[in-house]
Amino acid sequence: MKYCEEIARKYLTGERLEHSIGTANEAEKLCGIYGIDPEKGFFAGMVHDIAKDIDIVKVIDMAGKYGIKPDEYMLLNPKIIHGLLGAEILKIDEHINDEEILSAVRLHTVGSTDMSVLDKIIYVADLTEINRKYEEVKQIRDISYKNLNKALALTLNHSMIHVLRKGLVIHPDSLNAYNKLLIEEKNA
Repeated sequence: MKYCEEIARKYLTGERLEHSIGTANEAEKLCGIYGIDPEKGFFAGMVHDIAKDIDIVKVIDMAGKYGIKPDEYMLLNPKIIHGLLGAEILKIDEHINDEEILSAVRLHTVGSTDMSVLDKIIYVADLTEINRKYEEVKQIRDISYKNLNKALALTLNHSMIHVLRKGLVIHPDSLNAYNKLLIEEKNA
């Protein structure tokens, strides 16, 4: 068993663990396509959700203990804090110091206008891994093998629509990342 799988199994079980395995496998595949170390992609995919199953009240408490200051959008939708918290758990408790992996974990919930290729891969793999069943997933997965930025825009779009349907606030980082991708595509 790989070290990242040992870490994931400490925090995750059942469907969440299966999702993380699926994300790791999809990330590994995308890394091979886009010239990123596949082992790094597999690792980040495997551990991206280690804080996802923590109770929301505990997430906010733990965020403070780990020095995370959630912004007002995160406090209105605390589920998105798990990316930041997961990165800090990896860094402090699991002694993972690879900033590329930590960044990918940190950004997989809301994105950013300044995402690395690995950040984009983990965001896309999270929403296109084999266990995902939403209507457009196969189309977006196929696009991800040809155009990572287009797939990222589509996954950001999907995520924001999902958040809107739940009546929650959209984090501005998601909207800004989406808009930047559309502007870049238009100007290309």
